Amino acid sequence: YRVFQDSPRPEVYLALELVAKEEGRRDASLRAWLTPGQPLLADQVLPIALQIARGMRHAAKTIPGFVHRDLKPENVLVGADRLSNAAINRVRITDFGLVKGLRAEQVAEVQDAGEIRMKPGQMTQLGAVLGTPEYMAPEQWDDSNVTTQADIYAFGCILGEMLTGRMLVQGQPRNALWRTHQAGLALEDVLRDAVPGALRDLLAGCLAVDPGRRYRNWTALEAALVAEYGEVAGRLAPEAEAAGILSRAERVAAGWSYSSMGLSYLDMGNAQAALTYFENACQVGQAEGEGRLEAAGLTNLGLAYADLGDASRAIDYHQ
Repeated sequence: YRVFQDSPRPEVYLALELVAKEEGRRDASLRAWLTPGQPLLADQVLPIALQIARGMRHAAKTIPGFVHRDLKPENVLVGADRLSNAAINRVRITDFGLVKGLRAEQVAEVQDAGEIRMKPGQMTQLGAVLGTPEYMAPEQWDDSNVTTQADIYAFGCILGEMLTGRMLVQGQPRNALWRTHQAGLALEDVLRDAVPGALRDLLAGCLAVDPGRRYRNWTALEAALVAEYGEVAGRLAPEAEAAGILSRAERVAAGWSYSSMGLSYLDMGNAQAALTYFENACQVGQAEGEGRLEAAGLTNLGLAYADLGDASRAIDYHQ
């Protein structure tokens, strides 16, 4: 909802939605709904799975080239609130790698011999999410340029876990997890269970080792889920809710958040990244007739160009 700094201190704060947990659950994550050895009922699984697919479809449509890279039960929130058009718990997808550029991460490397080691303290690129081994697609282990199909594979691992009551790929060391994914054992394992027949082809379209044999995008996967919904859950799938339209106040608040994010990057010494946020703040200020916001964006653009050593352009913006 908002990004802001507690000036003059350098801390950056993110104001996020408060997602209330369902009564009786330890928290709002999907993990809190999963008990080892106790599969969820099909009429619980499908509403959650369908909302994950729809949320991912929306994200991929909104952000060109979007790949989450860390889709797992901990990053799916099942709220106590309900959809506006169905008596179903509302699901959110979270952790989009927003702060990956702000802190050191451990980066998994696949060595030539197949041994996986950790590199502590290496800084990742902005937005890079390397993944959680139990849910990482085979190609994700050694290819940073992963596609939507890697997220669809992780979705298959989550779907299989909800249906069987256990993680499809688990154990130690990490080498063993890597080999399990590479060998296609996640799909073989889930198909040995009493999975409803209607969902077997769907799982195969998510968990194939070859990315080319998985669903091509979230729209195709959503359509498959809707098609199976009636047969498995015994009722028609709820329609997708319309995406929310921001009010003017929310658009202006977003503009100030762009300004704050730019200042954060400027504090980190990344003036080039800050420029984009300041330009966005200016555009919002102009579009909404918010002179203070536009002026802040122009001032901050001047600061960024001064930091980059372009004094002439900095003077233009300040003027």
